[in-house]
Amino acid sequence: MRLFVAVRFEDPVKQVIYNWQELFRHSSFSGNFTAKENYHITIKFLGDTEPEMIKPLCRALRSVAAKAEPFVIEPGRASTFRKGDESLLYLSVDTGKEALWKLADFTEDELAGIGIPREDRPFKSHITLGRRVRFSDEFKFVAEDVGPISFTSNARGLSLMESTREKGRLVYKELYFFPFRRERQ
Repeated sequence: MRLFVAVRFEDPVKQVIYNWQELFRHSSFSGNFTAKENYHITIKFLGDTEPEMIKPLCRALRSVAAKAEPFVIEPGRASTFRKGDESLLYLSVDTGKEALWKLADFTEDELAGIGIPREDRPFKSHITLGRRVRFSDEFKFVAEDVGPISFTSNARGLSLMESTREKGRLVYKELYFFPFRRERQ
């Protein structure tokens, strides 16, 4: 099972992101753009994981969620990581990035306790919008033309997600949801 830990978005926020992402798609020659239902912020990528790790993962993530409170996420700006003439297009996080850093830190601590290695690189909160994107103009001009995005999302918990392929399409399935402490009923 290919797994990761994420904070997900509400459907209305996904629609706002999708509408904005489409403006970038129309300014590109090519790219694999993230499907609307797959928008999320990765807290920890786990990769290929044995099924017997699910129970310990759930215990650890329940503990992480118990330490966290709900928080608001608002976007920063679009940017790219360059690889040759292709780019990974992403949306940074402005409001909520400190809470996301703390959440990533709690997650690293808890998962290290069950034998999952810590990340070598620092956590960077972002929403991936596209991979291998080639733009029709310099990115800074494309981003200027597209303009900013605005939304407010309420982060209410962590999700343990599975990444699969269905009919050649990347699909992220939520396996378990762990509400933050104030979200418990």
